Amino acid sequence: MGTIAWLISRFCVSMARTWRVQQRTHEHSGPRRTAGFSLAELLVASFVASVVLTSLVGFAAAQRRFFHRAEEQLAANQTLRLVLDLLSRDLRQAGFDARGTAVEPVVAASSTTLVLQQDDDGDGIVDSSSGEVITYAFEPTTGTLSRVVGRQSMPLATGLPADGFRFSYMDTAGAALDSDTSGLDATDRAAIRRVRVDLLARATSGEPLAGVVTNVALRNRPWTR
Repeated sequence: MGTIAWLISRFCVSMARTWRVQQRTHEHSGPRRTAGFSLAELLVASFVASVVLTSLVGFAAAQRRFFHRAEEQLAANQTLRLVLDLLSRDLRQAGFDARGTAVEPVVAASSTTLVLQQDDDGDGIVDSSSGEVITYAFEPTTGTLSRVVGRQSMPLATGLPADGFRFSYMDTAGAALDSDTSGLDATDRAAIRRVRVDLLARATSGEPLAGVVTNVALRNRPWTR
């Protein structure tokens, strides 16, 4: 901004000098003037400079806010897309069972937590300390969504609003299964055929930045079952 202020001051001085030259060319038609600027001329020049500088500062601030919000939106969209990609892949893989030993894909299901399992190595046993058990957990108070694979936990998204993440579940007919933070019981978990994921990111001002919704069917659980 120092460069802009200097340019404005130089412009005002140049305009004043031009005006003085024009006045000197007409001295023969009027009384001789004393060299220098009058108080009124300096006040006008200062006013014009302040108006131009204020406009430029306001424009620069608006541009800065615009680019900052654009960066926030881009980062939010990238984060939400990563979460959905991982969730969709894990949901489609849940219940994988090469030996046909009827591995239940969903171990726990609530509005903020989902635990999936599968038998990757086909030994008929689900190892909870390995990648055969994957947990998604959202903590509304901190706005953190974590993905836990075995005993390793990784935060996928942070700073989400309290209403920024939710699981919903549907049965074969597409009817919603009533899920809250307490979770579904075994009967309702067995009825899950599709999982809906709602994701929302907000700016620090509270305005929505990005939001996505997806529905994923459990491939390893027949719809007619």
